[in-house]
Amino acid sequence: MESELVRVEEGFGITPQKHFFGLRQMVPDLRGLAILDSDSKIRHDQDEGGLHITRWKRYGCENFFVAPDVLLKYAKDQYSNAPQFSFGDFERDMSDVLDTLTVERVFDRQESDFATWKNLGSGAARLLWDAKTKSVKLSDFAEEFFRRLADRLGHPMLLRKSELHHLVPFSSAEAIVDEVHEKLDSLARLLNPPVPD
Repeated sequence: MESELVRVEEGFGITPQKHFFGLRQMVPDLRGLAILDSDSKIRHDQDEGGLHITRWKRYGCENFFVAPDVLLKYAKDQYSNAPQFSFGDFERDMSDVLDTLTVERVFDRQESDFATWKNLGSGAARLLWDAKTKSVKLSDFAEEFFRRLADRLGHPMLLRKSELHHLVPFSSAEAIVDEVHEKLDSLARLLNPPVPD
């Protein structure tokens, strides 16, 4: 199942250009926008005759909303309504699982660096998180968190990679960076082009 999802997510190996120009043969005035993951590679925006290609500066779009506080808020919301988890007895397990995973995947098993991050104020902690995870595939991080949490609690996984969009409402508006607004503005310009005089 997982390999099938990866195959579908990656568009069967067909580039946005092939999709776009295949459709353009049928719709000559077609314009398009492809917003791609950077996958830790530095690439510049491209305009290819009606198709604008841009990339996220972070690994992927999930890197803009997958954060420890968001993962904990979502899991707490889901488990707080489950009768087997009365009195919040799952919250310590959530924190333990998240801390262990963060030490492993974000701080390269450096406990002292993790402890420093943990003791920072929320603004500085978010800044360091963003810097440390810019090239980390946070969709894998989030899925592994939910997998480990499910194993620990003996409960089905709350979310898989393809469902991570459910985390967005648990992210704060202040955490939305300018780049997200820029990409949305690009989409708005595509959908509502200026009318010539």
